[in-house]
Amino acid sequence: DYIKGERSMRVVVPQYIFDFAKWSESKDRLNTKTLVLPATNPDNKVDAYTWGYWSLSPLTSLLTNAPIINESNYMSDREKILIEELYRMIKKNDPGWQNLAKLLGIKSFLLRKDFAYNIKGSPTDNPLIYENSLNSSELVLTKKFGKWEVYDFKNTNLNNLRSSSGVSYLIGEARDLGKISSLPFFDAKESVYV
Repeated sequence: DYIKGERSMRVVVPQYIFDFAKWSESKDRLNTKTLVLPATNPDNKVDAYTWGYWSLSPLTSLLTNAPIINESNYMSDREKILIEELYRMIKKNDPGWQNLAKLLGIKSFLLRKDFAYNIKGSPTDNPLIYENSLNSSELVLTKKFGKWEVYDFKNTNLNNLRSSSGVSYLIGEARDLGKISSLPFFDAKESVYV
């Protein structure tokens, strides 16, 4: 327990969490990179749920070996910048967020509607603000697990190996990829060198 009776990992975990974990490790999903929504608080990265779980360790990292992306203290500075920019773009439904997600290899999104977004000391975004972005014609609600919903891009090749007819060179910062992915000529299938 972090704070007895208030912040703990020793809780009864709802069955739908285990159902998601099992499904995420299925043959069809094991190589599908998934971004969790909402993002944790950027200052302390606390993973907390309305049913009592509270930890500095993301729950998904304890349940599955599938490539599920949680912003964490283990990311490099560039990785943090890119993921924070993607979260910002999704939250505002900025044009180009889908291109940036595809460029980063993200093919799926896990909307956690039971995430404790308004707890004292660790406020973050209400999960419901992401619904507008996820209700896109390019995404499909793939599966529901209790209060967790998984959205996938409709037309995404799940192969990690791809060839490109060209390379785009970006002189600037990693955070500039968010702006560039919004440009009409941007192609998320082309390689980008920053």
